Amino acid sequence: MMMCAAMMMPVALHAKKKHITEADRVTLTFYDGSKVNGYLYDHWFRGIYYGGRQNYKLSIVPKIDSDKKEKDEYTLNDIMAIDFDSPTVTDAHWRACKVAQFEHEKLMQLLEKFTYQFMCVVAGDTTATIFKCPVVLKATVGDNETYEAVQYGVMFKGNPVVYPIVTDGKMDLGALYHHLKGGKTARLVRYLKQQFKMKANTNMVERDPTTFLNIYADYLLSEQQ
Repeated sequence: MMMCAAMMMPVALHAKKKHITEADRVTLTFYDGSKVNGYLYDHWFRGIYYGGRQNYKLSIVPKIDSDKKEKDEYTLNDIMAIDFDSPTVTDAHWRACKVAQFEHEKLMQLLEKFTYQFMCVVAGDTTATIFKCPVVLKATVGDNETYEAVQYGVMFKGNPVVYPIVTDGKMDLGALYHHLKGGKTARLVRYLKQQFKMKANTNMVERDPTTFLNIYADYLLSEQQ
């Protein structure tokens, strides 16, 4: 029996080893501009929730055949950006983001409510950037049922906050309207409300959230006139 156990042990250890591929190779950029390369080992989840918390940390190892004792762990307090080095990875560039939040039933308490998470860069120009990230939503049927959807957000130049614009294929501008309703940005809120009274604009952005950049570009042009 002891011999059988000894023979089975390497198999058990091998079964527990994490499978790492070239697609897991990343370059991490830190806030001081330094970079480090490695392979994703654990804690990385593209969605907001990992163990009940926001998507905020990951760990990497130096080689494909590395094991747990070689891993280094980081959070978004350390990392400014995550770039996947493999050309096969579609959502390749992620950034640590401050994301505006909004809840109707607690409106008066949410003047400065944010979450912090990694979000994927989808498109952008010199004036704004569109991000996306999976989110976990409550299903309409069942008290504890949830499902994964996709949230898109916009970050304007000079304002390091991502404001949700589309969640699960539906327009979601509550946080943007709430956080930008005062001062100079109140004009932007009024402009967007006017634009999205037109169903054609709403449908366009819901089908392709990156077209929000076109509407914002029109707003900036109107401000110059």
